[in-house]
Amino acid sequence: MLKDAKMPAEKALIPGFVLTVPRKEFVSEWLKYGSKDKNECLLIYILKLGNKEEDKITNIRRIKDAIKNYSKKISDRWEKCHRRADVFFKEFSTWLEGNEFEFEFEFVISQFTLQVLASADGKSNILCETRITTTDGRIFEIPKEHMNASHHKELTKTPAYTKVKNACSQRGHLRRVWINLTNDLRNTYCDEDDNIQFNEGYLEEINEKDGDATANASEQSLVKLLEKILEKSQKETEQNSGKLANEFAIDKFDGRNVNTQQWWGNFDKECERFECNEITCE
Repeated sequence: MLKDAKMPAEKALIPGFVLTVPRKEFVSEWLKYGSKDKNECLLIYILKLGNKEEDKITNIRRIKDAIKNYSKKISDRWEKCHRRADVFFKEFSTWLEGNEFEFEFEFVISQFTLQVLASADGKSNILCETRITTTDGRIFEIPKEHMNASHHKELTKTPAYTKVKNACSQRGHLRRVWINLTNDLRNTYCDEDDNIQFNEGYLEEINEKDGDATANASEQSLVKLLEKILEKSQKETEQNSGKLANEFAIDKFDGRNVNTQQWWGNFDKECERFECNEITCE
C-alpha cells in the first residue's frame, strides 16, 4: 500500500535534501494513519514548501517545529548541538531512512560578518568581510589584505550581501548574516575536508572573547592617542597665544594711557594682522 506508493526522488526546497515522497493522490489517505504519519507528511510538506528564493533559515525553523511534533528527543538534540546542522541532519537522515525515505546530506550554512571600515588612506569607506562563523560556533578571521568585499566575488552575488550593502553606509556599521553555501561559495571558503579557507590559504580560528579584547585594546589605544594629540594641540595653542600677545604692537589697556574706543580700534587691527578670528576668555 502506502510504502509502495513512491515517486522518483526530488530535490526539496533546501539544497542537499533528496527525498522519496508518496504520490500526491495517496496523501489524503496517508493522513488517516495516525499522528506519527501526519507529522511525517507535514515534514515532507515543509521541506517542499515555498519558492526557491525564500530564506533558508526560515525553512530550518519550520523543520525544527515539525520534528518537535514528532520526536521530542530529536528536537532536544537540536538545542544541545546549538544549530550544529551537520550533526542534527545526520541524525535526522537516520530517522528518515527508517521511515521509507531516501536522504542525502550536503547542507552547509555559514555566518558572514560584514562591516564598513576605513580605506588605507582613511579618506573613504569600504564594505569588508571580516569573519566567518560556522554552525558549531567556530570563528575564523579574514586577513586584513583580503577583507575588502571586492575580493569576495561569490559572496557579493548573494541577496544577503546586497541587503547589507544597502543598509550599511557609515563607518563602523556591521551586520552578521547566515548564508546557505552554494557550490561556488563552498569551493571558495571550504576545502574537500570542510576546513575553512580563502584564497588558497587556511583562515585563522579565533576566540570571540579574544577578538573582543583585541578590539577593546585597539579602542583604548586610539583614545589615548587622541588624548595625546589634543594635549599637544592645546599646549601649542597656548604657546602660540603667548607668542602673539608679545608681538602685538599695542600697550596693555589700563584706562589711563588711551581712551577705550581708540584702544579697541588698535586691538582689532592687530587681530586682523595676525589673523586672530576668535578670542576665548577664561
